[in-house]
Amino acid sequence: MDYKTLREDIVNYRNKHISKFKTTHDERVTYIENIKILYSKILIKGTKVKIRNRKDTYEITLLYDIKEKDKNIKRVNENGKNERIDMANIMYIEGEEEVSFEEDSEEDSEEGIEEDSEDKLINDGNNDNIDETLSVSSDNISSNSNSIDEMLSGDPEICDNIDVEISEGDNNKDNDNNKDNDNDNNIYLPEIYMGDVISKLKELPDKHIDTIITSPPYWGQRDYDNNSQWGNEESIDEYLDRMVEWANECRRVLIDEGTLFLNIGDKYGKKSLNMIPERLCIKMIENGWVLRNKIIWYKPNHQPSGVKDRFTNTWEYIYFFNKDSGKYFNYKYYHNIDCLRLEHKTEQTSNPEFPNTLTIEEYDSGNYEQKIKDYNTKKNYKGKYQDQESINIGGSAGGRKSKGISYSRQRILNIAPKLKREIHEYLITYYKTWKDKNKGVAIDNILGYKDKAGHWFRTDPGGSLPKVYDWIKLKNIIQFDDKYDKIMTEEHYVLQSVKNNPKGKNPGDIWEIQLEHSSEKHFAAFPLELPARLIRAFCPPDGIVCDPFGGSGTTGVAAMKEKRKSIMIELNPEFCKIMTKRFSQV
Repeated sequence: MDYKTLREDIVNYRNKHISKFKTTHDERVTYIENIKILYSKILIKGTKVKIRNRKDTYEITLLYDIKEKDKNIKRVNENGKNERIDMANIMYIEGEEEVSFEEDSEEDSEEGIEEDSEDKLINDGNNDNIDETLSVSSDNISSNSNSIDEMLSGDPEICDNIDVEISEGDNNKDNDNNKDNDNDNNIYLPEIYMGDVISKLKELPDKHIDTIITSPPYWGQRDYDNNSQWGNEESIDEYLDRMVEWANECRRVLIDEGTLFLNIGDKYGKKSLNMIPERLCIKMIENGWVLRNKIIWYKPNHQPSGVKDRFTNTWEYIYFFNKDSGKYFNYKYYHNIDCLRLEHKTEQTSNPEFPNTLTIEEYDSGNYEQKIKDYNTKKNYKGKYQDQESINIGGSAGGRKSKGISYSRQRILNIAPKLKREIHEYLITYYKTWKDKNKGVAIDNILGYKDKAGHWFRTDPGGSLPKVYDWIKLKNIIQFDDKYDKIMTEEHYVLQSVKNNPKGKNPGDIWEIQLEHSSEKHFAAFPLELPARLIRAFCPPDGIVCDPFGGSGTTGVAAMKEKRKSIMIELNPEFCKIMTKRFSQV
């Protein structure tokens, strides 16, 4: 298939989607494959492309050829973090032949879809200054749609009811706040996959999702009137086996830096809790997951209970997982706990005699070693930690205070991941040259270490940078220049004390969130605040959230409000309708 035919197929698909908001799954797959084939033929090293990612539009020059198997373009953003850009977000390619969109037919207009004539892609050969951009819109989604295909056929990441906007020079670039809000909602409109969760997860590529937040049907709890439903298995073991299969698929689609939050409840049998959540957690740990937290969701307006011989259940667990690397190092998943911090209840005063940081010169000239010794002797601690070795004190704040004032000598710069990798690559270059001249010689042996120096020459998560004194020794051995000396060797003294985090108190693992009542026919909905907190703190701004048991779509609503893309998977068509209605009202 030639370039022009491919391009026309893409435009025809978009036109159909604009006019009727109705396309089949096979048509979407063909569209995606065509766009990948097309771009793999013309996106080569040095090509300039314009990208639209979320609200931003920017131009980049490709540093490598794009291959047909590639789905994303990878780049390092201005914050030094890796960012995935879907190829379908490419708005313009240098030297690309422009193809005009067709006019809507009368049949289209009768269906109530209107499009202004100025919203067409104009190409008469004389519009040199016209800048072509694509923006996502979902204004035509109706909560009263009779066809489930009409509600579910869209792909918001690629072609969600695409409008074409034309701008010339600096004219017509200002939009009012309402339009900005509409565009935000359109960009973050969740994608709904209707069908069995395992088969739909299999449609997603590897390492595609940043955060999974879900609450599967509890075993033996409800009947959703579907023969394929989860939770009505004959036995607990059968239910757990299905859940492990589900967890394995989640692990495949989750990026290595991703997280999973699982809300699952227990069931009584013969007056005893069956410990289903705990049994599932153990199986997940055995299958490549790390359990980081058991968050208690306390429901202050919990349902009353008529039980007389035990206490009423007032809370549920939210299990917080990330992926196990299977190696000696752990994946560093995205997190931003700071956005959830609480105000401290107690004020904290600092000791002006001992600043939080001191330069090396200030520490030495100020005779701080003697000052610290005098202060700690005068304090004369008499508490329960008296005469205890530090190893027995643990993380207790009182125990650490019992040891008095101390300072730690540390590297000044907190080295960010991008710079860390850059330094590793720099060291590797010099190490290879040195190794060629010193075959059979190990740096560990020279420095008297065992299995330590090798980590300095790695760019994977197992890599670590040398301490200051090791940096100086290593420089004498492999003879690198002074490029990173300032970064790697500048130190200061940091006060080791128990003090409040200036950004607030860690919210802890007990969350008090009220149940929310809804008129929709779904009886196990999250309160909106629950997934909103998790998305805010654990999904990066350009990330994708997935709820494999979408239900009434609360996770999707929370993702829209937090300005993240999301994917909802749901078996029940009625729940899909509820989701679509809720998303259109955000």
